Formats: sequence, C-alpha cells, structure tokens
Amino acid sequence: MYDLIVIGGGPAGIFAAISAKENNANLRVLVLEKSQKLLYKVLLSGGGRCNVTNGLFNPMDLIKNYPRGQKELLGPFYQFGPKDIIGWFEENNVKLKKEEDGRIFPVTNRASTIADSLLLRAKLLNIEILKNQDIEKVYKENESFKVFEKEKTFISKKLAITTGSSAKGFEFAKELGHSVKKPIPSLFGLNISKFTLKDLSGVALKAKIKIKGSNFSQKGDILITHFGFSGPAILTLSSIAARYLFDKNYK
Repeated sequence: MYDLIVIGGGPAGIFAAISAKENNANLRVLVLEKSQKLLYKVLLSGGGRCNVTNGLFNPMDLIKNYPRGQKELLGPFYQFGPKDIIGWFEENNVKLKKEEDGRIFPVTNRASTIADSLLLRAKLLNIEILKNQDIEKVYKENESFKVFEKEKTFISKKLAITTGSSAKGFEFAKELGHSVKKPIPSLFGLNISKFTLKDLSGVALKAKIKIKGSNFSQKGDILITHFGFSGPAILTLSSIAARYLFDKNYK
C-alpha cells in the first residue's frame, strides 16, 4: 500500500509528490501519468522559457490578479507563495530572474531547466513514477483509496487528483463526493475572423486590447499569430474575461 498516490504527472502532481516526501521522507509516494511525457506543459509555458512564478510577494496583492477563487487561494498563498517558490528552486540549484512585468523565469531561459530540476528532485526522494497509466476509476473503501488502471489496481492511504482540465479528473472528484463547478476555457489566444494581419505573424509588440462592448481591457505584450493574437496580455485578458467570453459564445 502507498501512503500517497498522485494522479497526474504535470507540475502540480510532481510538486505535490515532492512536497509530501520533503515533509516525511518515510512516505511511499506514487505518481501515475497517463501519457509518455512528464511535465509537458512546463516545457511549453512562457514561450518555452517557463514562467515559474510572479514577483508579487504579498498574497493580498497576488490574489487581485485572479478573477475567480480569490478567497480559496489566499490561504495557500500565505502558506507557500512566490518567495517560497523562488527559495525552493534556489535550494535546488536553479537561479531565477525577475523581468520588468514581474514574471519570473530561469536565468537559462529554458523551460527544461525547471522540468529537469523537478524530476531530479523526485528521483532523489525515491518517488515512484509510472507513465502510460490510463486510470479508469477511483473509489474510497474504508480508510483507503483504490485506483483502477486497465491492468492493475493501486491502493493508497491518501489520494491527490492533479489532472488539470481532464474530464476524467472531474469525474473522479465527483465519484469521491466532491462538487465540481462547470469548467470553462481560460488563458487562451484569440482567433479573429477575417484576420488581416497574418502576414505579420510572429511580430510582438506592446498594446492595449479591449473587448468591444465590455469593460474588459488589458495592456502589455501581445503576439500576432496566423489566426489572431496571443501573448501575455491576451492570456491575462482571456482569464479575466473568461466567463464573459464564454457567455458570448466567443463572438
């Protein structure tokens, strides 16, 4: 039996497993990842540089950047905030830098630096990681959790579901008695119909973007793509206006 099973080998899952082992080295911890590749989105984030955290160190300031879930996030930010993240990576020989807009990246400007650091730490802590694990069902039996994969069953005292936007993860949570709010897309680029700037694809610039007919706007770096706009300012705008855009059917 495991002390903790983590379903999902993304940054949340790997770091949850690491945190558990750092708090108690005697725990037996297993991470189950559906795909062949761990930390795939880490390697893609920040244009391949990995935006590790933000330079807003006061939790009260930090939550202002979250349009939803401020109340729920405040406590965790006080427990482990940007300063703690920076300290953790420095202790693991990864130097970080703060850019003008407050975003914090590895000085190498390579997302692989972050991914490699996390996986090395997991290895040093003897965390078990299994890839290509397609979990079909989970349920609680007495004081333990049973996790069913196609060919085997895992049993654990504790269970962490860190599956991101996966529909299965939400189903697992429901099966265990949790309520789930309907998820909607957030942090996405904008596709523009009849886009006339596709010849400028790849050009980055500073601009102010406003959603017509609303009070939502954002100022900062944007990137022209073949289909519309992306970049930090666009991603922030899509997060702030996520429910508005969803209700408008993205038109």
